[in-house]
Amino acid sequence: VYIQDDTGYGVQVYSPEAWNGQDLQRGDRISVLGTTDEEDGMTRLEDIQVQLLSTGNPLPTATIYTAGELMGMQSMEGKYVELTATRGPETSDDFGIWMPMDDGTGRVLLRLFEDSDFTMDGTQAGEEITVRGIIWTLGGGVQIVPGGQEDININTSVEDQQSALIPRSTEI
Repeated sequence: VYIQDDTGYGVQVYSPEAWNGQDLQRGDRISVLGTTDEEDGMTRLEDIQVQLLSTGNPLPTATIYTAGELMGMQSMEGKYVELTATRGPETSDDFGIWMPMDDGTGRVLLRLFEDSDFTMDGTQAGEEITVRGIIWTLGGGVQIVPGGQEDININTSVEDQQSALIPRSTEI
């Protein structure tokens, strides 16, 4: 879980036992008390206590960046960002799937964790997608991790939209 404050900086909250019995949702405002730790280049809060302050708050607006800009933003880990780029082929590992995102200025990875229930059905390598998510760094590389399925949008060109509306053949 990542949380972000009003400055736009975020941090990973890594303490599964602290969420037990909590029914927190995206947009909930919480207060967190914990210990800071770093693992594999990721800053984390551990051994936390959580207090729910309010619910139903709007999510922060994602800041739009190019892949080239994101490649040098390891210090902005946890920031909510948006990228429009061409997706590459999916690769699986023990944690889920990831795919390269390239917009011509650079390349970052889109990470979909195994337990997130996200799907890329209906998309394929070479298609342009817009993704919103947090900057996640691992081993010095930048990845984008979406918070929900609604953070992944397939971009359809005007030409594709028009061809979907025009019948290919007509019977009279």
